[in-house]
Amino acid sequence: MGSSGAICGSATFAARPDLPRVALISRLRRCFQSARRIPERTGMRIGGYTMRWMPAHKGDGRIRVFRNGEAVVMTIRKIPKALATWRRFTVRAAWCSLSATVMCYNVALAAYPEKPIRLVVPYSAGGPSDTLSRLVGKGLTERLGQSVIIDIRPGASTIIGTQIVSKAPADGYSILTVSTTHTVNPALFKKLPYDPVHDFAPVTMMAATPFMFCINPALAATSVQEFIALAKARPDGIAFGSGGAGSSLHLTAELFSSVAGVRMVHVPYKGAGPAFIDLVSGQIQVLFSSSVSSMPYVKSGRARALAVTSLKRIDIMPDVPTVAEAGFPGFESSSWFGIVAPAGTPVAIVRLLQQTIANILETQEVSRTLAGLGAEPGGMPSGQFGSYFKTEIAKWGKVVRNADIRPE
Repeated sequence: MGSSGAICGSATFAARPDLPRVALISRLRRCFQSARRIPERTGMRIGGYTMRWMPAHKGDGRIRVFRNGEAVVMTIRKIPKALATWRRFTVRAAWCSLSATVMCYNVALAAYPEKPIRLVVPYSAGGPSDTLSRLVGKGLTERLGQSVIIDIRPGASTIIGTQIVSKAPADGYSILTVSTTHTVNPALFKKLPYDPVHDFAPVTMMAATPFMFCINPALAATSVQEFIALAKARPDGIAFGSGGAGSSLHLTAELFSSVAGVRMVHVPYKGAGPAFIDLVSGQIQVLFSSSVSSMPYVKSGRARALAVTSLKRIDIMPDVPTVAEAGFPGFESSSWFGIVAPAGTPVAIVRLLQQTIANILETQEVSRTLAGLGAEPGGMPSGQFGSYFKTEIAKWGKVVRNADIRPE
């Protein structure tokens, strides 16, 4: 990382490996030598590039260079307060920092990865997140030529492990497994030690597992609409189980109750196993659970599957309709798992990880494992995953507020 004279700030550079680096440096040098200032936000054109000075809070600021609307260079952070406004910021003084950073970055990118990568899993060992992380870690090790170390850091509803990665260097050597919990926590906890969106760079989704809407067979309902009619006739007379307050199973049931206009009583359990025992015995009447957990009970007739919560029917039970088909277009809920890196991780490294993971998910070994978990493979582009992130935060935030859900 480079710095220059009075600027004395940390500097980072993120770029695509296919950018013409020599041409970029040459054009920037000519601009710096002839110009005195960069107009605030409106920017300065340099060939196919646009440079903008971005003032920020508490005297910090940064220069960004854009190509075709995409940020390709970000440099000069923590600028002294005396230089915090663009009117006092001379372009010439920033050149040394930018040039040195560009060259350092290209050397680092060419060698990446040159040491083991740490994949932090903020869940207990042995669960689906651990299984998926180890599969992906094995594939990354084979393809990138460096070991991927699985670092199990459970606790505090994933907050402990997540905080570790949020404060790690943005160099591609610390990445994090995230799940639906990551997008629910902002609504459940008033103050998190990190920002779930801005402190992370989305890489890709690994997999998503839809839930199955199961009821006790004694209920006089064979479809979603029949169940809704029954529930409306018995407000607070039907109980649903979950894996605990704020769990994916709890939130999915609350989301369904909201869109269907019904009121049910929540009974939390420590996992889906005890909840299924009470569903079969009639202590509770409804349970949303993973398709793999539900199948033995459904096939034996001890539970009845009314719907699945994915947008399309699942291969292992093609005769079960979706909630969306039952009259609620767009209804979707799943237990998903993805990979993120610290914010500021070079774009080229994020893309390398995303493309490599997408290839891993297409292998036969991983496909068989995902099928056994009732999961659909991911691999979506980083930008799409980031958009999905924000959608999930908004969706579950609304559910938590409307149902007044509080962490246990």
